[in-house]
Amino acid sequence: MISPDMRFYKNVLLAALILLMSPAIVKAAEADSILLTLDSGFLNRPVELAVFNGDVVIAWDDRALSAPTTLEIKRLSNGMAQFAFGDAAAISGSEVTIALRSDGNAFEVARDGTADGVTAAARAEGMLTSSLIASAELAVAPVTSADVKEAMIGGDASADEMIEAPVRTDETIFLMLDLGFVGRPVSLEVFDGALTVAWNEETLVAPTSLRLTRTRGGGGADQTEAAKGVAIEFGDPNAVSGEGMFTITHKADRPPEASEQTEVNVYSVDSSTAQASFAGDAISYTHPACAGGTFAPMFRDGIMRSGMASWYAYKDCLCAASPDVPKGTRMKVSRQDDPSVFTVVTINDWGPERDVHPDRVIDLDKVAFSRIGNPRGGVLAVNVDVLSEDDPLYAIGDELPPPPWKW
Repeated sequence: MISPDMRFYKNVLLAALILLMSPAIVKAAEADSILLTLDSGFLNRPVELAVFNGDVVIAWDDRALSAPTTLEIKRLSNGMAQFAFGDAAAISGSEVTIALRSDGNAFEVARDGTADGVTAAARAEGMLTSSLIASAELAVAPVTSADVKEAMIGGDASADEMIEAPVRTDETIFLMLDLGFVGRPVSLEVFDGALTVAWNEETLVAPTSLRLTRTRGGGGADQTEAAKGVAIEFGDPNAVSGEGMFTITHKADRPPEASEQTEVNVYSVDSSTAQASFAGDAISYTHPACAGGTFAPMFRDGIMRSGMASWYAYKDCLCAASPDVPKGTRMKVSRQDDPSVFTVVTINDWGPERDVHPDRVIDLDKVAFSRIGNPRGGVLAVNVDVLSEDDPLYAIGDELPPPPWKW
C-alpha cells in the first residue's frame, strides 16, 4: 500500500518527467506535422494556433468550429502548409485566417486535393496572411506576383506585364443567407453604398454564408486602380450555381480619362480580365456566378499609340478623326522617324475604320498632315499622345480651330 505522501511525490516526479520530455516531443512534431485534438473547449470561442516556432498560424472566430474534431498541420519543405480537419462538417464553410512566414505576396490554394487558384494576401512583419473558406483539407503555398501573372494569363511574365495581387483591407462584412435568399434575385448594397453585389434567381440554390472583403491593388503596369475591389466568398461552394450571374457595381475613385478603357481583373480558379462600363460615378460589370473570387476594377490606357496617319481634304483646320477618344480631345501627333516634328490637333470626327485599316492610328486634316509631312506620300508613320488642358502644347491647337459647323 502506497502512502499519501509517496503518492504525492510519485505524481510530482511524473509531472517533472513530462515537463522535461515535452520540448523534445514538440520539437520532433514541429519538424513535419502536428496532430491536435479540438475538444469541446475549442467550441464557441476564437482560436489562434501558432506552430513550427510561429512560422505557421491558423485562426478562426467563435462561430467557426461547430463540433469537436482533430486538426493535423503539416509544413512541407517547399513552404506549403497543409491543414486537415478530421470532421469536415465541424469547420467546412467557415472562415479561417492563415499566416505563413514568407516573402511572397499571394497564396496558391488547394481544397480537398483540387487546385483552387491564387488568392491575394497581405504581408506584415515577415508574415503572409489571408482569410480563406475552410474545407476538410486546405493547402496553401506562398507565391510571388509573377506567379499571379502566370496563373492569370498563362505563360511567363515580363517585368512590364507583372500584375500585383490584390491586397485585402480590414473592411469586411459577413452575412448569413437563409432560405429567403434562395431562388430569387438579390441586390446587396454595402460599405455605405460604395459597393453593390447582385445576382439573378438562378445563382443561389441553397442557404449559405457570404463574406465580402474590400481589396486594394491588383493591376498591371499599364493599369490604374479605378476603385476598391471586392473578394467574394460563399461558405458552401455547392450553394452557388454556375448558371447564375453576378452584377457588381463599385463607386469609382475618379472618372476615366479620355484615353482610358474600363475593365476588371478577376482572380478566381479561372482568372481573367473582362470589360466593364463606367456611368455616372460607378463601374459596373457582369460575371458568371462563382463560389469565390476577387474582382479588381481598373482603368487601362486604351488608345492606339502608334501607327500610320492618313489625311483627307477638309477646311484648313488642325483637326483629325480618331476611333479611340471623344470629340474635343487634343492630341499631339509626331513623326516616328523624328519626334521633334509634331503638330497638335483637335478630334472632331470618328475614324479611320480599324477593321478596314488596322494599322491606321489617326486621320488628319490635310493642313495638319502638311505640318509634319508631305501629303503626296499618302500616309506617314506617327506616334500620338493625348494632351491635357494644362499641357503647354495644348494651345497650339487653337491656331486653326475646327469650323463650328462640324460640331
